[in-house]
Amino acid sequence: MRARRFFWIVLILCSVLFAACSSAKFAYNKMYPQDRAYAPGELATLCVVYPLKIDSLDGIKVEKVGGKHTVIELLPGDHEVEHHIFEAESRFDANLKRQSGESVMESGKKTVTINTQPGWFHILRIYAINKYQSSFMRVFERGPNPFRTPQGYLITFDLREQMIIVEKGQERRSYPLDPRYVFYSLDNHHLAFITELKGKKIAVRDGIEGEPFNADYKAQAAWSIDGQHFAYAGVIGRHQCVVVDNQQRGPYKDMLYTSCPFFFDLEGRLIYGIQTQDGWYMMRGEGAIKMHDDAAVREAINNELIECAKKAPRLRMLYLTSH
Repeated sequence: MRARRFFWIVLILCSVLFAACSSAKFAYNKMYPQDRAYAPGELATLCVVYPLKIDSLDGIKVEKVGGKHTVIELLPGDHEVEHHIFEAESRFDANLKRQSGESVMESGKKTVTINTQPGWFHILRIYAINKYQSSFMRVFERGPNPFRTPQGYLITFDLREQMIIVEKGQERRSYPLDPRYVFYSLDNHHLAFITELKGKKIAVRDGIEGEPFNADYKAQAAWSIDGQHFAYAGVIGRHQCVVVDNQQRGPYKDMLYTSCPFFFDLEGRLIYGIQTQDGWYMMRGEGAIKMHDDAAVREAINNELIECAKKAPRLRMLYLTSH
């Protein structure tokens, strides 16, 4: 009896400690000279998003690394970020995944140079993961904070409160902030994010709410190069779908939205990979190009992105490859 009681006490303590650790979503670091006070507009903010884990900034070890996301306030300019990927929120999660037969991807340290702007919000996150080749792509989003939309909405990211505030005149709305799903257009004239509202997911584009949807949202989103179109993909309800300018495409049998690039080409056509009942396809806008298998779709879409990036410097700045 005593042994059983001890077991339950230990189990409860472990559960409480684990819950406390898992609730710590953001870790904050001030990595700039402390010789004087800085106004918020003089500093830049970088958020390194789970499952990316930052190791050092400009060769200096980052002491506070978030269970989810790591936030760093720093001086604007070029910075060298050393990081790795660990696809589990904790070692405890990793052990559980391995015991259940799930794979846990972990990479060695990688280094990338990023350019930060005064007063801007910068996001370094995973773009696509190919577990079979143990490789991944990163994306580097960035833009003003607060952000003024063409429709006159003011959008502010409050990382301390983990909220997004949208204001216009007397109107004021707030949403939970998830930096995995914040998307600036390439020209920094538009901004979209995906968040929760009354238990459902919702895409907010330039301050305007779309239709709420049920979603297990681990997905991709993209702006067209001219900022006129916005699309996202994920599991909506029980189906894998794509939504382009609030119009749904699909459902599809399967999609490559987490392991393959998802983007608009130079002609404004959305590029993505799908599986239907009769095979695998690379989608180019409304057109479908049949492929032999999912590996062929990945290769074709990767090549498409490379060709587009050669002609569009802003795309080269956004997508960062790593193996």
